[in-house]
Amino acid sequence: MTPEESIPTRSSGYLYAQSIFYEQFNDIEFFVEDVDQENLYFAILKRLFPKITIAKIFPLGGKPMAIAHAVAHSQNRKAIYIVDKDFTDLLPNTRQLPNLFYLDWFCIENYVLQEEPVVRFVMSEKPKAKEANVRKLLAFAAFLAQSMSELQPLFALFLLAQRHNLGVKTTGTGVRKFCEKGTWTISKQRVNAYEQQIRTVASGKGLTLKPEAFNRAKADLTPPSHRNISGKFLLDLLSVRLAMVCGIRSVSTDSLLYRLAEYCDFQNLHSLRDRIAKYLGTV
Repeated sequence: MTPEESIPTRSSGYLYAQSIFYEQFNDIEFFVEDVDQENLYFAILKRLFPKITIAKIFPLGGKPMAIAHAVAHSQNRKAIYIVDKDFTDLLPNTRQLPNLFYLDWFCIENYVLQEEPVVRFVMSEKPKAKEANVRKLLAFAAFLAQSMSELQPLFALFLLAQRHNLGVKTTGTGVRKFCEKGTWTISKQRVNAYEQQIRTVASGKGLTLKPEAFNRAKADLTPPSHRNISGKFLLDLLSVRLAMVCGIRSVSTDSLLYRLAEYCDFQNLHSLRDRIAKYLGTV
């Protein structure tokens, strides 16, 4: 359980109770952690499970609430709980339940970060542009690889902070705090400042963080990939890049996420689909 995991603005009982009304309309009840991504998950799950009737999916206001409800309803084979992977595979005491499904990648945003959807999005915003020029301008694969590499030291610090329960804000901080002003480039100076904050907090708790701890955290994130670098951060960097390189300034990061999802086939989520289908006995 991470320090930044959200606290629901409405009671978990209220959020869960919505599902009771929809029992007659849903073949399967899907629960997710993030209230802000309800519409996105609905669109994705409808695409992954076209033969299952889904009238509504239900956000529960954070991973702790989703896991708590998965525990309480573990015998209900019609209730499926989907949560972000985050660092769960790198931290102790990860809860495993038959009806609880962790994403294979860090968070749901990672799954829209593909070249084709980004190109399609830019073409929709710039319909007179030449596709070949758009691809060259975006240099998407290079951008993604560089961004993941630059974020790796920062995410190693996030992982370290969570491993030692330092109580400092980690992935919930947002990427803009760590960028060179007005760019999508990660500032080494700002990452170093965050490292000093980590060390100071640890020292205040009587803990000395040795170089081995930092090295282990970085090694655990090698190579940097969709599994261990947050798609939220990458998507935010992409929105800055699109504004600066392509002149697209009118689309927020949240809107960009949903727009990109419209162009995705989500084959990268077929592993999750197959795990759920196996649990449901539909394969």
